Amino acid sequence: VRAIRAGADGGWAGTVFVAASESYAHPSYKARLIAAKRPNETCFTTRFGPEWAAQQQRVLRNLATSEAPSALPESIGNTTLFPGVIDAPYPMPKYSAIVPTRDTVGDFDQMDMPAGSKSIRAIRCVRPAAEIIDDFIEGSRGACDRDDDESLDDD
Repeated sequence: VRAIRAGADGGWAGTVFVAASESYAHPSYKARLIAAKRPNETCFTTRFGPEWAAQQQRVLRNLATSEAPSALPESIGNTTLFPGVIDAPYPMPKYSAIVPTRDTVGDFDQMDMPAGSKSIRAIRCVRPAAEIIDDFIEGSRGACDRDDDESLDDD
């Protein structure tokens, strides 16, 4: 909404769609997004890899982001890569950058769960992507109707 009000033709959205009913994200990941309400429940880290080593991302805080590196087990779970296409079994190593899907089993407190610090406040429940898009449209209309001197801090 802020981007539209500033004159952009579009904006970037990701985290809110992870919690969409159509998303293949694991229900535990979706539940953690719904439960997170404060920006300090996320953090920047380069800890997750080896599939995508040393790449900075914002994630939900969990044991993997707060524990000493040696405190975690070598394997944190199993998942399926390319579900419905190749269905390749994948043992998830410690600090795996593979996010948990419906096929994932293991210790979710040690898994990579990307999350935007501001967008988590907008996630209240799992709902269809069409409803999320409708909210964007309505929010954009409202933002465009505001006076130029109104604050954007609550967008």
